[in-house]
This record gives sequence, C-alpha cells and structure tokens, in this order.
Amino acid sequence: MFSDADQQLDLASSPHDLEAIPTAVDEVLKHLHPLLTANIPEIPERELRTKLSLFVNAVHFSHKAFMHAGYVAKCLADLVDSGFLASVLDKPRILKRASESVSLGYENSLDSRNSFQDAKGPLEALVSQLVGGDSNGPDIVIELWNAGQLNITHISRPKFVSHVVHNLDECNRASGTLVSWFEQCRSFLQDETGSLSLPPDRERLMQHVKDTMLSYTDNFKRIFRDYPLLFKPYDQDKFREEVALDKKDRLTRIEVPIPKVPVPPPFKEPPLRQEDVSKIPYEYFTIKPDGKQSYKATLASIDIISPNVSRLTFSFEVIPGSAFITSGFSIGFRFETRDLRHPTSLIQVVATAPNAIHELKDFTTDECNAGIQVTFPEPQMVEWHFGRHLWQVLTGTRFPKTFNLSLSVQHESDITARVAITVFRRPFLVSSNISHKSIHSPTIIEIEGPSNTSPADVDSRAVARLISS
Repeated sequence: MFSDADQQLDLASSPHDLEAIPTAVDEVLKHLHPLLTANIPEIPERELRTKLSLFVNAVHFSHKAFMHAGYVAKCLADLVDSGFLASVLDKPRILKRASESVSLGYENSLDSRNSFQDAKGPLEALVSQLVGGDSNGPDIVIELWNAGQLNITHISRPKFVSHVVHNLDECNRASGTLVSWFEQCRSFLQDETGSLSLPPDRERLMQHVKDTMLSYTDNFKRIFRDYPLLFKPYDQDKFREEVALDKKDRLTRIEVPIPKVPVPPPFKEPPLRQEDVSKIPYEYFTIKPDGKQSYKATLASIDIISPNVSRLTFSFEVIPGSAFITSGFSIGFRFETRDLRHPTSLIQVVATAPNAIHELKDFTTDECNAGIQVTFPEPQMVEWHFGRHLWQVLTGTRFPKTFNLSLSVQHESDITARVAITVFRRPFLVSSNISHKSIHSPTIIEIEGPSNTSPADVDSRAVARLISS
C-alpha cells in the first residue's frame, strides 16, 4: 500500500506467509497435547504443562494480533477510492482507527514472537528426552478425534521430535513476519509521500487480505476447541471483553502515532457548462387525462433571500374536471437531498404564500372564492388544500385555474422538490381520488457569494440555478 506499486503488492501478499502461524501451532499441539494424558515417563505431565504455558500465551497473543490485522486491512480497503461520498468523509476517522489497530496489533505480535521464542528452547529440550540415547524406542501413538471419528497415528520418536522442533521454528519465523507486516502498515501510514488515491483493484486486493486474516482468526477458534486441556472453550463475548481490556491496558503504555498519509479531497464535479444548466422556468409535468381535466406545474423562479434560504415560485394550471363532483384539490411539495452530510431531516419550509383565500387575489387573475388551508405534515413538506362544501357548489363557488404558489426553504445543500396534485371527488359519486406526482425533479443548486458577503448584499451576489435530473 505504499506509493510504489510493488510495495503495495508486497503488503498485500505477505499475509499468505502468515498462514504458517496457525498451521504450525496446530501441528505442535497435535503432537504435544496427547502427551498430557499419555503417562510417558520421559515427559512428566506437570513439566510439559508448565513449559507449554508460554506457547499457549503466544497463541493467545497471535489470535488478538490477527484480529487487529483483519481490521487494519478493512480500513485500508475503505481508504482507497471507492466513489462513495461517505467513504471520503470518513477517511480521517478511518485513518485514526487504522493507526490505533496497527499499534495494538504490533504490540500483540511482539508479545507473540517473544513468547514463541521463550517457549521454543524448553519445549525442544523436553521432547528431545523422548529419544535420549536410544532412537529405536517404541513409536509415539497420537489419537485425534476429527468429525466424530478417532484417528490413530504411529510415529517414530526421532520423527516425532524432528516434526515438533520444525514447527516450533516455523512459529518463530512466521511470528516475525507478522511483526514485519504491522511495521509495513505503520510505515505506510507515516509516509507523507504515500497516497490513498489508489485504483479500485487495490481495494479488492486489501479486501482479500482482510478475508485472509479473518480466516486465520477462525483457525485459532478451532484450535481453542480442539485442545481443551490447554484452552478454555471459545466464547465470542468473553473474547471481545478480553480484547477491550487488552486495548485499554496497552493504550495507557503506548502512544498511537498520528497518520501522515494525505487524504485526497472529496471529488468535485467539473463546473457546469451553460448548456448543462436548465433554464427557468422548469416544467415538472403537464397532464391532460381527458377533455375536462388538465394539470400543469412549472417552477417559475428561484431567489436566494439569505445564505441558506431559497424562495421558490411555482405556477399552476389546474382544471380538475366536473365542477359538481369535485370537492377540492391539494398541491403538495416535498423537499429532499442526496447529500449525506446534510440529511433531508434538516430541510425546513420556513414561509409560504398565499396562506388564506383573501391573499389568493395577489397570486391569480381568476375570480374564485374557494377556501385555502396550508398544512405542514413534516418540516420539509407543505400542502395547500383548496376546497369547498356542497352548498358552495350550489352557490357557484369556483376554484382558481391559474395561480402561483410561493415558499421559502431553509437548506444547507442541494435539494430536489417533488410536486403532487391530488383531486378529491365526492365519495357518494366517485369512490377514489386522483393523484398526479412528479417523477423527475431537478436538483436546485445554491451558489453562495463570497464568505465576506454581508446579508444585505446576498440578493445581488448570490446565484441560484437548477440541473435537470
């Protein structure tokens, strides 16, 4: 994962060498664990258990080190360019947690290597007593249960000792490789010339490393299960508690270095060309269900009235159909955003017009006298309800046909507006209402003026535009 491609591949390929640790541990215990109950005079059970204690400690340290290695690999995979905004925003936090896990894994790998080294000499000397001066002693019989089946293996004493000594050497060698792997990760995070702006194949590569490390962690879980005389049964909750206590203890004694790898800035789309910008007005939809009904909604203008408040004006042409069976219609707006930094829940409609029937004369040229009710089902939603009672129908109350609606929206980022027109029919005549909703909505982009712009200058310096989606 260094700036040089070969070094990146070295860091990704070294985990394959680390498989030797759980493999060699399993081979050592496969041979020595049965001796705890074999009553072999040359190796007293108490002495063997005492000298195995350091080896058992090394296994526990290795298990925790691999757990941290898997998390480090996950962080490195998350840090490369993935095209997701959330990943870009989280990179500083991921870097910090990666550095912490590198430090914790490094400390556990050091303890693992030291424990393997301390256990090697005494265990070699102890098993060598099986040969002594006579290499023709009776074979060692190893009994292992595997998948409910007992497997019995006879092995000569010299071969038994040679195999154990070889795998003790492998534990030492591979534990050193694990230490080096964490050192490489630390060097990468401290390399000011390194870059996390890596191609997608590096992400897949580190994802493979993570899966590999976690598979080795699973191998240790199996080891804990297969050798009950040396290990307690594996319990995931207790292991997490143990890791948390280990982390708390180690962080009081070590200093986690601050990563120096530069985080690429969030991707910014190139400036829009004039031909890419839709011209206002923007027509949301024009629907003509039949000869008596038609609906049209158009975004007529956008004005920036403060650095984070946009005023939108919509024009409508609504002919709901039969004047007798239509009890009213409603027009609803819902504002949304795709910006993860400023969720939709932060958007709020702060002003609307018209809000009463006497105001409607300023927003339409029609002669009408229907009632108006404005509701806010959610902070980012507003609905205008135009209605009339049956007696109003008989007295000639009319709905507006062409009119404007204005609303001001407080938002911190780009927004989209979805518009819905619903016509209400009288239930004793028609059982269902008719609703029309906008499917494609433009993204409304606010371009603020300079940071030193005073509120009084906002109207003249700020610009608003929209992009067709």
